[in-house]
Amino acid sequence: EVKIGKDGKVLHVGKLEDVSGVSDIARQVAELFLFIPSKTVKIGEVWTKSSETEGSKGDYTFTLKDVKLIGGKKIGRVEEKGIIKVDKKQDMMGMTADVHLSGKEKSEVSVEIAKGIPVEKKISLGLEGTSTISGGTIPGTMEMKMYIDNTITIKMK
Repeated sequence: EVKIGKDGKVLHVGKLEDVSGVSDIARQVAELFLFIPSKTVKIGEVWTKSSETEGSKGDYTFTLKDVKLIGGKKIGRVEEKGIIKVDKKQDMMGMTADVHLSGKEKSEVSVEIAKGIPVEKKISLGLEGTSTISGGTIPGTMEMKMYIDNTITIKMK
């Protein structure tokens, strides 16, 4: 449910969790800010954080690699390395998928220092594991081996 005022402003958004994929998108946006340290860091300094969402867990190490002046703005480059584990049961199209994946993530985050916000994130993800599908038109269960090798670039405008 979305309510928009006569001036075009969004007044209320409700039940977004019922919209397919919205929780995954919200999680990904939140993870863009995971790198933010709890204190000011210097070039070469390392810090760690953990992230846990429904069905997945990640342990991450971050390093501030450098800070450069780009287009009149100080941009910091943060290297992120993570170990990820996914154990999730999910309903999809009348079937149930029981997914177990683990692997590594390596990312580079470009951060506008003055605002403390990411302007770009390049993510390399390598996961492998299994997915067991049941229900729907599948008699019994079907287990599949899964390999995910993905590179994603997210840019803020």
